[in-house]
Amino acid sequence: MDQRVAAALEYIKRNYHEKIKLEDIAKATHLSPFHFQRLFSQEIGESPDVYLRRIRLEKAGHLLHVNPDKSLTAIALQCGFRSLPAFSRTFKQVYGMSPTQYRNNTDTLPLVDTQKGTTSPKVEIVYFPATWIYYRHTNVYFSQLYGEFEAAKAEAQAEGMMSARERFLGAYVHIPFHVPRTTLNYFAGVEVDIEKVQDKSVVFCIPEGRYAAFETDDSYENLAATMIRFKNEWLDLHPYQIKDIFAMEELLPASQPHAYPKLNRKIYVPIERTS
Repeated sequence: MDQRVAAALEYIKRNYHEKIKLEDIAKATHLSPFHFQRLFSQEIGESPDVYLRRIRLEKAGHLLHVNPDKSLTAIALQCGFRSLPAFSRTFKQVYGMSPTQYRNNTDTLPLVDTQKGTTSPKVEIVYFPATWIYYRHTNVYFSQLYGEFEAAKAEAQAEGMMSARERFLGAYVHIPFHVPRTTLNYFAGVEVDIEKVQDKSVVFCIPEGRYAAFETDDSYENLAATMIRFKNEWLDLHPYQIKDIFAMEELLPASQPHAYPKLNRKIYVPIERTS
């Protein structure tokens, strides 16, 4: 990933709740607004304004469900909207319903059948160091997803940048709670040795930090339900909250191409202690 775009993503992640403009984000990358917008759109697949709006709405959608007693005004301000009317208008344009309707509409949540799949994930809290991956930009609903990991590995080997561990790591740009399938960006990658990487624009850094990790072979079709189950059956019972709209996973050795969409993997969710 171009390091200027990476800097922009980091700036948005830190400041999405503030009143920020395209010029503010471009300044953080040392580019003119015009050149920054073109570079960002090429790399991410959407304009900075659309990306910022989506991040704000995803965070708001998450809060509407996990904090049912929190006022709409408080959620709007927390997510960077200047007023409740502005939040409600934008939310309805994107989701087709008002924030209140979204909060009360159980159809916006995946159905979780406690009799099937992982009923209680065995979660461990781990520290994950900053790790670099060479990746292919794709989507978890792509039927040849495993092939994208293998292609990333082949390309990284050809460039002589492979890490000795050769782990397949996938990064979600945002946690799949309330995200349309078609916009669920995913980086299918392989771990590389950053000291062997000559062009840093082709790699992505998985941020260091504390993660809640659990293994699953649930189908990607049930991905949202898997995450909701993790929240209901572990996160809500412990003094932690999700730190960032981000998650990543490691494909386990038992994973095979023919196993898609039920690949054995370990999912990592960034967490922090609640205040």
